[in-house]
Amino acid sequence: MKQKKVLIVGATGLVGYAAMKHFTTQKDCSVIAVSRRRPAETFGAKFISVDLTNEKQCLEVFGNMTDITHVVYTALYEKPDLIEGWLDEEQILINKLMLRNLFEPLERAAKELKQLHYCRVLKLMEYTLNR
Repeated sequence: MKQKKVLIVGATGLVGYAAMKHFTTQKDCSVIAVSRRRPAETFGAKFISVDLTNEKQCLEVFGNMTDITHVVYTALYEKPDLIEGWLDEEQILINKLMLRNLFEPLERAAKELKQLHYCRVLKLMEYTLNR
């Protein structure tokens, strides 16, 4: 069976940490964990510190990830007031920027990318890329 290369984005959050812990136990998976700060435990995942708001850093890091097959995206910029924050234009723009800074270089580099799991604590959406 071909080895999966799983990129966990937002590895210090609740969902990202759980995903990292899960995928590192799978024999057919190699895991890269990404967040600004190092998680308390990486469970054997390779950790890379990346600020998703930094376009240049994202281009350098994700533009070289040619062997990623799966992405679990759990990163989130959130203001203190949860409900009002979801309507806040600045919060919306920062989250959009973070997503774009990851996927624009990664999509060009990772020709074997098969699945993207876009996760939020309250909602989960899954997209399968047809390549």
